[in-house]
Amino acid sequence: MADKKEEKPKFEYLKGIMAFYFAPKLRSFLTVLHFVIWSFVTIYYLEYLLFAARLILYIAFKSKILLSISYLFWSLAFLIVLIIPFTLALYSILTIYQVWGKHANWQMKWRIFATVAIIAGSCVALIFMSDISHYVAGQSELRGFIEDAGLNGRL
Repeated sequence: MADKKEEKPKFEYLKGIMAFYFAPKLRSFLTVLHFVIWSFVTIYYLEYLLFAARLILYIAFKSKILLSISYLFWSLAFLIVLIIPFTLALYSILTIYQVWGKHANWQMKWRIFATVAIIAGSCVALIFMSDISHYVAGQSELRGFIEDAGLNGRL
């Protein structure tokens, strides 16, 4: 019985998000467009999470005796750069709902400002993360993983 009560808020939140994005209102065109675009971006960056998992397994099963400390730091930087774009794309979907949902008590000018800031900030951050991922992937310490994972032309 307690498990059903704990699961109910999750489903209510997801229902609220779906009701917001697919409401039969004039603004639905923009919300559906936002949802579709950022869902696609989220799915695109889902592969980055798989690369991050592969890097963790590569590090776990690779002999660490011959690896330098710089390998550790470049690997951590690469993991962070791989995880942030997915998280950013997912939260772009969720934060617009937080700004425009029925529970938000914001003035219209602040809602518009927050929406523009979220969308513009997310786009700039994704471009920035892409550039950083190319830079980090080009480091000599990660060359072995990049070649073994077949990421030479992808990052």
